[in-house]
Amino acid sequence: MATDTLRVTDGSGGELVADRSGDLPILWTTSDGLDGGLGVRLDKTDRIGDGAFTGVLSRPGREITLGGLMHGTRTACRAFVRRTAALWAGKTRGLVSRDVDGLHLEARGVVLDGQIKLTPIIEDSGGRVEWEIPLYAADPYLYGHARSGQARSLNATVGLVYPWFDNAAGVTTGIFEYGSNGQTQVVLGNEGTAPAYPVVTVEGDLPGGFRLIGSPGLLIEWPGAVTPQSPVTIDVATGSVTQLGVSQSYRLTTATWAGVPPNGSGSWSLEALAGGTATLTVQLCNTYL
Repeated sequence: MATDTLRVTDGSGGELVADRSGDLPILWTTSDGLDGGLGVRLDKTDRIGDGAFTGVLSRPGREITLGGLMHGTRTACRAFVRRTAALWAGKTRGLVSRDVDGLHLEARGVVLDGQIKLTPIIEDSGGRVEWEIPLYAADPYLYGHARSGQARSLNATVGLVYPWFDNAAGVTTGIFEYGSNGQTQVVLGNEGTAPAYPVVTVEGDLPGGFRLIGSPGLLIEWPGAVTPQSPVTIDVATGSVTQLGVSQSYRLTTATWAGVPPNGSGSWSLEALAGGTATLTVQLCNTYL
């Protein structure tokens, strides 16, 4: 059976889960702003003569209106009204996600944008509640589940392979070599309809910093030390770098930002600038408009 489930969380523990099949007591029928793409905004200034001056193209945030019907006992309907009316009481930023036939889409940083409308219709044996929730996401993009990959720094040192000597079928065979440093590149794809930007974490022991190389076109150089207690996180979407929760973007000596195009793939590798060993972790979400 096809599934089409909507989940709304307000960031402080409140939640609403609905589907379209009628299997759940909460049915959703409206998802304006969650389906389809968004246009762009163009700043225009009229000239004294004919025509106009055009400015920068920008994409507005995403206005979302969700609505549907809840049915159940009189007690269940009253509980639903109380619970739904309390969503976003803490003025927090939440999440709206939709799962349909294996495809996951979520709008992030969602806030309440108006009044939650609840119309209870209570009858003798039961009742129903018509509901509508207006929301706004400053980020216009929709995201799939995060996928991740790991690799070691390109010039990571590797210890001796043990055992040094192995007796196989009565024959002593000498083994004395350095092992391979394993996976040195992360490769992830973007199956969405908009560019996707990874979140990269570097953990390990790099006293002289690192160089992050990404295809297509990403190049980041961090001159500071990385220790097991102080990893570095790079958010390519925002062009920000943090260490121990503190912004350190100003310390970058080279910063060329690039994402993964729609229906494309990207690769990332890590070089130590002055010796050491580290692990590179890359997270990427399919990104949609």
